[in-house]
Amino acid sequence: MNTIRNRYDAPPGQKLGDMVVLVLKGLLLSGALTLLFFVVASLAWRRATAAEQSMLDGPNWVLSTAYLTALVPTMAAVAILACRSLRWRVVMEDRHLALGWACGLARKVSYADVTFLRLGTVGEQVRVAGMRPRVVPVSIEHGSGSRFRIWLREADAAQLFAGLRDRCARAAAIDRDGRTYRPPSDPGGAGRRRLAREMLIWGGGALGVGTLILGAALFASGAELGPENALAHARTEVYRILGAIQGIALIAFGLRTLNPGPPSTGPAASGPAGRTPDG
Repeated sequence: MNTIRNRYDAPPGQKLGDMVVLVLKGLLLSGALTLLFFVVASLAWRRATAAEQSMLDGPNWVLSTAYLTALVPTMAAVAILACRSLRWRVVMEDRHLALGWACGLARKVSYADVTFLRLGTVGEQVRVAGMRPRVVPVSIEHGSGSRFRIWLREADAAQLFAGLRDRCARAAAIDRDGRTYRPPSDPGGAGRRRLAREMLIWGGGALGVGTLILGAALFASGAELGPENALAHARTEVYRILGAIQGIALIAFGLRTLNPGPPSTGPAASGPAGRTPDG
């Protein structure tokens, strides 16, 4: 008997990677705060030594004091970043979603407030299918544009996406292959407007950038022929060919995004059985 899964947690490897990135952010923030405190402390130290003999040993003392002082707000900032950026859990309850952070906090969102869902990233749609990563993001937008993104294994991400589509009747959606899904029930039109904006931003942007790259590749002047610059000419031609291929790929992606065909409105085939979109 198949059971309906309601809780999804990020895999341990993703959690470890998120923590490493967070530590790096903390180190960068610590360095920036140290520089700020060092400048302020240096000015105060110079002013004190100019007035009278100070007990300070010199800039090294100032630098170490600035670093130790910077550690306090750095640790507080890292804790705040962990609570606001590490999104590791989604629980689908009967009446709402529970979006959880690393610190144990969770925000409850009604299914009716979800306006847009995306499985995967836009960049995946231009890549070869065999090169796709095994950890996939699921993006959930709700309210007035607030977005929650969680990275899950492929099967978990697909199952969560299907379950959300079945429950969030007012949400438009785009899957990993670029297929669009119109909301089954959208009285205010928020889901349709969000889907149109998404298609216009990425499709129009890709079309414009692809046209510029293709034009630069086709009409850029290459190096003059000659024995002394044959290598430079060959390198330029390779760059032009690669640029033309990239431009054509972006143009094709833009056209496909702007004209994806009739959106689907039916429930997700791989979603939990027995669930229909709420009205």
